[in-house]
Amino acid sequence: MSEAQPTSAECATWMKALGEPLRLEIVRLLVAGPRTVSALAEALDVEMTTASHHLQVLFHAGLVKVQKDGRFSVYQINPEFLRNNGSAKLATLDFGCCQVQMKPNP
Repeated sequence: MSEAQPTSAECATWMKALGEPLRLEIVRLLVAGPRTVSALAEALDVEMTTASHHLQVLFHAGLVKVQKDGRFSVYQINPEFLRNNGSAKLATLDFGCCQVQMKPNP
């Protein structure tokens, strides 16, 4: 994310992606650290296809990044947005237009 103020459209895209409860829970899990699709699906008690669909929405919104590890895809919060408040108990997603504070879900 650049130092320039994000546009309303960019901010709306991020908020829309976070506006679904399952995606918000995925973000909460990823704030605690990177995870595979299968680990997220298991933690959320959903099918892998469901977790994968929601991860794709978050990916296309720019909120998460994916890295291949062999045959696995490992997702993490886009580090451009993640701010640590000096505490492992609270993290902030800073979009430049607004901030979302989250307690990580290990």
